[in-house]
Amino acid sequence: MATPIAVRHVRTAIRQHFAEVIDFSDAPGNSLEDIEPSSTALTRGLAALAVAKLSGCEIGEAGASVIDGTDDGGIDAVHVDSSRSRLWLVQSKWRAKGNATLNSEAVLKFWRGVGRILSADVADFNDRFQKKWPDVLDTIENPSVRITVVMAILGDDPVHPDISGENDYFVRLHGADTVDVEYLHLSDFHQFVKSGINRPRVDLDVMVDRCSEYEGPYPAYFGMVPVGQIKQWYEDHGDRLFDRNIRRSLGVTGVNQGLIETLKSEPEHFWYFNNGITVLADSVRRGVKYKGVPGGSGQLTVEGGSIVNGAQTVTAIHRAVREDPEVGERAQVAVRFISLGAEEDDFGERVTTATNTQNQVERRDFVALDKVQAELRDDLALTLGKTYALKRGEQIIPSQDVGCTVREATLALLCADPRTEWVARAKENEDVLWGPASDPLYKRLFGPEPTSARVWNSVRLFRLAQEQLKFLADQREGRGAAIAEQGRLFITHLVFQDADMSEIGDLDADWDTELANAAESVEPLLDLTIHYVDARFGNTSFPLTTFKNPERCVELSESVLTHLETGQPVSPAVREAYTKPKKQRKPRTVSTLIDANAITEGTTLVFEPQSGPQRRGMRVWLEEGPERRYATWTNDRSQPLLWGGDGRQYSPSNLSLRMIQAAMGAKAPKAVQGPKLWFVPGEGSLVDLAEQVLRGEEE
Repeated sequence: MATPIAVRHVRTAIRQHFAEVIDFSDAPGNSLEDIEPSSTALTRGLAALAVAKLSGCEIGEAGASVIDGTDDGGIDAVHVDSSRSRLWLVQSKWRAKGNATLNSEAVLKFWRGVGRILSADVADFNDRFQKKWPDVLDTIENPSVRITVVMAILGDDPVHPDISGENDYFVRLHGADTVDVEYLHLSDFHQFVKSGINRPRVDLDVMVDRCSEYEGPYPAYFGMVPVGQIKQWYEDHGDRLFDRNIRRSLGVTGVNQGLIETLKSEPEHFWYFNNGITVLADSVRRGVKYKGVPGGSGQLTVEGGSIVNGAQTVTAIHRAVREDPEVGERAQVAVRFISLGAEEDDFGERVTTATNTQNQVERRDFVALDKVQAELRDDLALTLGKTYALKRGEQIIPSQDVGCTVREATLALLCADPRTEWVARAKENEDVLWGPASDPLYKRLFGPEPTSARVWNSVRLFRLAQEQLKFLADQREGRGAAIAEQGRLFITHLVFQDADMSEIGDLDADWDTELANAAESVEPLLDLTIHYVDARFGNTSFPLTTFKNPERCVELSESVLTHLETGQPVSPAVREAYTKPKKQRKPRTVSTLIDANAITEGTTLVFEPQSGPQRRGMRVWLEEGPERRYATWTNDRSQPLLWGGDGRQYSPSNLSLRMIQAAMGAKAPKAVQGPKLWFVPGEGSLVDLAEQVLRGEEE
């Protein structure tokens, strides 16, 4: 069977764009530079292509996202958006005949890897993933994160119902409000490469209701667009819609969640509550049809479009219409399209800046209008001499003894309240705390005006628990650290529920003693929380999802507090399982080899660049001086390589970097791992030989 033309087109695009940006140093013999690349090489290329399509990132970023190889956890690529609110985890399947399918074993392995990442159990992942881990951790700890699990399949057969069912199960396990699955098939990749991988242009055909034209120096059109069209824009183009914007979508923020709720509950009112969307384009043309009808519809052809204001509106629309398709026709949004034309000036940048730098009013700002808050501020000042920073502009408290912010006070009163489900709601979206004054939650916290003593003592206990949990999180690793971090508000709530709160509002009470008692309860409550999260929801459940879920939090709270009432101790195994061990420094490669007498003095070593760019960048330089490729081994712990290039001794890393810089100039990296680049012919690199020694010692 001949290779289908769509497969050939995708393969050609992968070779053309990713040959120089995907690392194959761990897989000698595999390269996208080959005329017939291996399946391994093309699988990595397909994973990078999936990242480029979905995220709209640069080719280099997409190539760097690939972690496929040993200890990859079944995951082929990992990409974090610059906003730290989007994470893509990719598994790719390549088949030269264009008939790739998913198999249950690989999918389950993939989800196990996803679960380990979401539980921060990543110590055994490979080096390429470890370099990404700080950014990945920041992202999964963001309550607004959106995580897309991508299954990139070079085939167009429908996904088997058993496998789609497994995927749906894991989405529910980790939280459908946070995790989703996207399938990319051969037809999707073919369409993508046909449109052009290098920042493909976004073209839109738009039907605008009540379309009007502004005949200024930059022609513009504006009117109302059904949100169903906006949803389709995002389906077709993803985050590439925002290429000219100062940021991409921020995920499910408080503002976005409010937009989603408005769209679903009162779609006819959405236009009134939303500022609209601004689209800049290379050109905007109005079709002849409807053109002569005043205030009528307009058929617009938009070429090279980009949304520069309204990214959050677009992603909120996409989510709302996906959850309730009827919203697509019932709600409209105001959109304006500005044609920049062929002029090369900075007008587009000025529009982008102007539309994104207007002061934003947050829901919390309206709390300052509540007279209860003003009275509480005065009470704290007159009774205790404490500052109550009520407005955002006065949020800086020079020291904790001076006073507190309205946010600290609200979170402390929330933790003191026995209703666990509200803690989960606040973890999902903190905006639920900020009124209006008639809101049940806000009335519960501030309705019967809290005394200054109750507020101040609550803040002190809140701070103590939060600081202790930050310290304990640092003592844990993996899943234990993730639960301590993501569950900080929930566990603080448990600390309040376990404390004796009977005298919290009494100025004369011995609150310092109660604080000391509470401090001793923080670690046992953390350990019990870890134990019951694993016991009730599984040791691969996503901690962030657990602590945003009201039902789970109520069940968890009941389990922990009931256990505490029995007086039973916490099993030491819980703490030991997730306690961070003392780091043992990995033995140095050169010292390991010398101590084991693994390389005979005088052995000739060969320099072998491992990445495509290095091989190409050094080829001519090495050919000009063949002796540059060789060095002689000496049993010198600091400078074991006697280089053929100048007869001097160097460490492997210093010599490698010196050679690469001499050959590649400004294109050279700032640092290299030299022992991976010097080889004993027929035996392996210095790193390979050192690892053989260490494995032998362990055995």
